[in-house]
Amino acid sequence: MAQLFWDDVEVGMEITPYQRVVTLMELNRFAGANDEFVLIHMDRDYSQKVSRLPDVIVMGNLKYAYLANMMTNWIGEAGTLKRLSAQYRGMDIPGPALSSEPTMICKGKVTKKYVQDGDHYVECEVWTETREGQVTTPGSAIAILPTRD
Repeated sequence: MAQLFWDDVEVGMEITPYQRVVTLMELNRFAGANDEFVLIHMDRDYSQKVSRLPDVIVMGNLKYAYLANMMTNWIGEAGTLKRLSAQYRGMDIPGPALSSEPTMICKGKVTKKYVQDGDHYVECEVWTETREGQVTTPGSAIAILPTRD
């Protein structure tokens, strides 16, 4: 991917979306990597019958990781992600096991651009969306980008 430069960024610019096909298998892999074996993320019967959820739900930390992936992909290797925050305001449900349709989409846009102490910053509004377009995890990010000079 080409390097993004501060000079080329404008307020209102959209961040390249990051899409994922999230299935129960993806949740189990993430649980194994993070030692996060919580039944509402892994066991449909438990989620539906005991916790009264519609299905297993995607871990908040996984949604956060996807937002981080979106930002680092967008800013490129010479960019630095200084801060990322997210609020878990909605539940995301994984798609069917053999699905190839994205079930989670990360999006964002630039809200501010400035220079401070010689560094070139961009502030962004970021979020995750369901297939239906419902925002479930709004957040913000701050990155430092290189300049063309």
